[in-house]
Amino acid sequence: MRLGRRIRLSTLLLLILIVALLFGLSVQMRRQAELLTTLALYRNPVNEGLLDLLSQPLALTYPDGATLNDVLKHIKLRSTGRAKLPAGIPIYVDPIGLQEAEKSLTAPVKRPPSADRLAFGEHLRLILEPLGLGYQIRDGFLMITSKEALDVSVDEDVDLYLQYRDVLR
Repeated sequence: MRLGRRIRLSTLLLLILIVALLFGLSVQMRRQAELLTTLALYRNPVNEGLLDLLSQPLALTYPDGATLNDVLKHIKLRSTGRAKLPAGIPIYVDPIGLQEAEKSLTAPVKRPPSADRLAFGEHLRLILEPLGLGYQIRDGFLMITSKEALDVSVDEDVDLYLQYRDVLR
């Protein structure tokens, strides 16, 4: 008789545990759905396309000493036709940033060594850094400006996106 009660009691406890786990799982799934719905309000597909492109290699073939303007045109051409960027990378060059860096669009650009194997973001950083320039993704475009004018908080947003982009898909 006692063995029967123990089995029934253990079965009952096991059933309670399963129900509690299922309830916790349903609460978690509901919270995740609410979070993804909220995130969808703030997602910008162009920003995501730009951020994804920055982490991938982009074959850029321009001569050493080409002007910044020519390199930017080449980047725009090479990035055309991508899923989230059908018209290519929207690029804005901040004229005040150029003035702060004491550069112009005719400034010569040095092609980085092993440029074909670099991620596009690293390649872009290496060609802008010697000119005293930098870039950031902002509101659906790539903005090139002086290093001093870059907004640190945008870099934090980029890091968060890169960290959680697989969850967002």
